[in-house]
Amino acid sequence: ELLATGIRCSRYLQTDDTGSRHQGQNGYCTVITNELFTWFGTTGSKSRENFLTLLHRPYRTYVLNADAIHYLSEHKFARKWVNILKQYQDVHFLSEKAWRAFMDDIGLTGSRNRQRATEAMLYGSLMNHGFNLVTFSDGAGQFNVFAHAQCWVHAARPLEKAIPVNDHQVSAQYWCLTWFWDIYRHLKAFKASPSDEKAARIRLAFKSLIQTQTGCSALQEGLSGLAVIEEELLMVLDHLELPLHNNLSESQIREHVKRRKISGGTKSESGRQSLDTFASLKKTCRQYGLSFWHYLTDRLTGSGTFPRLADEIERAARWVSCGLKTGF
Repeated sequence: ELLATGIRCSRYLQTDDTGSRHQGQNGYCTVITNELFTWFGTTGSKSRENFLTLLHRPYRTYVLNADAIHYLSEHKFARKWVNILKQYQDVHFLSEKAWRAFMDDIGLTGSRNRQRATEAMLYGSLMNHGFNLVTFSDGAGQFNVFAHAQCWVHAARPLEKAIPVNDHQVSAQYWCLTWFWDIYRHLKAFKASPSDEKAARIRLAFKSLIQTQTGCSALQEGLSGLAVIEEELLMVLDHLELPLHNNLSESQIREHVKRRKISGGTKSESGRQSLDTFASLKKTCRQYGLSFWHYLTDRLTGSGTFPRLADEIERAARWVSCGLKTGF
């Protein structure tokens, strides 16, 4: 309910992941959050299929629609299989088991092919259910599925990690970083008071930065990387609700990192589910200034005096900038 309501009431989702241990095996914990809610999901992988599966959890059907076919075409899926799947367009599979049985029936083999086809089906199902959000992350590839925006702090790291070897390169690095963070400050000012003129100046400044010749190969490589993600970094000019950094998701997932270092990991499936569930509830309660202890007491005693978090999310969505029903 927490995840489904949060997705339904949000304009964007901020996400990150970290390592996790379960039954002595390495896995990953993914956090999906914004100002309205926080939700954790621990799984054995951090692939794009896994991320789509986490978003898809409120739903059961797998949908082979035009969006799924478009996803396969965009990711250069074998034309043979795209043509075969087109024959079954608009078919809804009622479960993952039914979809995998269908892949067996048509002879779709190979782990990579099946994974990509499953990604497309999950994507098609989410689009069919009205999923139309921007995802915001540190730039990890598994989160780049829908419209995707990136963290400016992470984007600056290649420039910061460049090692200059002479005074000219030291000056070039200082100049590039100063220019980069000047653009960042102008973006913060733009979010507070947007205008077309400010947006045009920011785009021009960013374009000038990435076209600069520094004489340092490491810096040039960093600037080339910025050119690749230009649209994702400047998406905030068209979506003012987006943040500029990934601090929220990283701070929310930090407790999971501490628990992993202290206790090592979970042993049973119910233990893993309990850890994710109670961490999600606690973090969301704290976002609303509510006592998690009082929440637990109310649920265990059945007194019904403590509000449902889904109702809190729907109310807050009218007033928080990331809410779909914002009243501003």
